[in-house]
Amino acid sequence: MRVALVPDLMDRSRLNGIADLVIVNSAAALEAVTGLGAGDVVAVDLSRDGALEVAGRIAAAGATVFGFASHVDGDTLREANALGVNAMARSAFFGRAPELFN
Repeated sequence: MRVALVPDLMDRSRLNGIADLVIVNSAAALEAVTGLGAGDVVAVDLSRDGALEVAGRIAAAGATVFGFASHVDGDTLREANALGVNAMARSAFFGRAPELFN
Protein backbone atom coordinates (compact mmCIF):
# COMPACT_ATOMS: atom_id res chain seq x y z
CA MET A 1 0.00 0.00 0.00
CA ARG A 2 1.13 3.56 -0.66
CA VAL A 3 -0.17 6.18 1.77
CA ALA A 4 0.66 9.84 2.24
CA LEU A 5 -0.22 12.24 5.04
CA VAL A 6 -0.24 15.40 2.95
CA PRO A 7 -3.03 17.82 3.94
CA ASP A 8 -1.72 20.79 1.96
CA LEU A 9 -3.43 21.04 -1.46
CA MET A 10 -0.34 22.45 -3.19
CA ASP A 11 1.75 19.57 -1.88
CA ARG A 12 -0.92 17.07 -2.91
CA SER A 13 -0.86 18.38 -6.46
CA ARG A 14 2.83 17.51 -6.61
CA LEU A 15 1.96 13.87 -5.96
CA ASN A 16 -0.47 13.58 -8.88
CA GLY A 17 0.35 10.69 -11.14
CA ILE A 18 1.59 8.32 -8.44
CA ALA A 19 -0.54 5.23 -8.95
CA ASP A 20 -2.64 3.81 -6.13
CA LEU A 21 -1.61 6.51 -3.66
CA VAL A 22 -4.02 6.97 -0.75
CA ILE A 23 -3.86 10.50 0.67
CA VAL A 24 -5.04 11.28 4.19
CA ASN A 25 -5.52 14.62 5.96
CA SER A 26 -4.39 13.96 9.53
CA ALA A 27 -2.16 11.83 11.71
CA ALA A 28 -5.29 10.22 13.17
CA ALA A 29 -6.49 9.26 9.68
CA LEU A 30 -3.06 7.82 8.88
CA GLU A 31 -3.05 5.77 12.05
CA ALA A 32 -6.54 4.49 11.18
CA VAL A 33 -5.19 2.87 7.99
CA THR A 34 -4.92 -0.69 9.23
CA GLY A 35 -2.24 -3.22 8.53
CA LEU A 36 0.62 -0.92 7.55
CA GLY A 37 3.91 -2.76 7.77
CA ALA A 38 6.57 -4.46 5.69
CA GLY A 39 6.22 -3.70 1.99
CA ASP A 40 4.18 -0.54 2.49
CA VAL A 41 5.46 2.92 1.62
CA VAL A 42 4.26 5.86 3.68
CA ALA A 43 5.02 9.57 3.32
CA VAL A 44 4.39 11.97 6.18
CA ASP A 45 4.37 15.75 6.44
CA LEU A 46 6.19 15.93 9.76
CA SER A 47 4.97 19.46 10.43
CA ARG A 48 1.45 18.22 11.17
CA ASP A 49 0.19 17.63 14.70
CA GLY A 50 0.93 14.10 15.85
CA ALA A 51 2.61 13.13 12.59
CA LEU A 52 6.06 12.45 14.02
CA GLU A 53 4.78 10.01 16.61
CA VAL A 54 2.55 8.15 14.15
CA ALA A 55 5.37 7.99 11.58
CA GLY A 56 7.64 6.43 14.20
CA ARG A 57 5.07 3.78 15.11
CA ILE A 58 4.49 2.88 11.45
CA ALA A 59 8.25 2.67 10.81
CA ALA A 60 8.59 0.40 13.86
CA ALA A 61 5.93 -1.87 12.31
CA GLY A 62 8.22 -2.37 9.31
CA ALA A 63 6.83 0.03 6.71
CA THR A 64 9.17 2.24 4.71
CA VAL A 65 8.38 5.74 5.96
CA PHE A 66 9.55 8.94 4.31
CA GLY A 67 9.06 12.10 6.31
CA PHE A 68 9.50 15.67 5.17
CA ALA A 69 9.73 19.02 6.90
CA SER A 70 11.20 22.44 6.34
CA HIS A 71 14.94 22.37 5.75
CA VAL A 72 15.36 24.71 8.73
CA ASP A 73 13.53 22.32 11.10
CA GLY A 74 16.59 20.27 11.92
CA ASP A 75 15.26 19.10 15.29
CA THR A 76 12.22 17.46 13.72
CA LEU A 77 14.28 15.88 10.94
CA ARG A 78 16.80 14.46 13.44
CA GLU A 79 14.08 13.16 15.75
CA ALA A 80 12.29 11.50 12.84
CA ASN A 81 15.49 9.80 11.70
CA ALA A 82 16.05 8.55 15.25
CA LEU A 83 12.57 6.96 15.11
CA GLY A 84 13.40 5.07 11.90
CA VAL A 85 11.81 7.54 9.50
CA ASN A 86 13.73 8.46 6.34
CA ALA A 87 13.44 12.20 6.97
CA MET A 88 14.44 14.87 4.49
CA ALA A 89 13.79 18.46 3.55
CA ARG A 90 10.47 19.13 1.83
CA SER A 91 12.18 20.09 -1.46
CA ALA A 92 14.23 16.88 -1.48
CA PHE A 93 11.14 14.77 -0.85
CA PHE A 94 9.08 16.29 -3.65
CA GLY A 95 12.04 16.16 -6.01
CA ARG A 96 12.32 12.41 -5.40
CA ALA A 97 8.67 11.47 -4.72
CA PRO A 98 8.05 9.46 -7.91
CA GLU A 99 11.10 7.25 -7.28
CA LEU A 100 10.37 6.90 -3.55
CA PHE A 101 6.94 5.41 -4.20
CA ASN A 102 8.18 2.95 -6.83
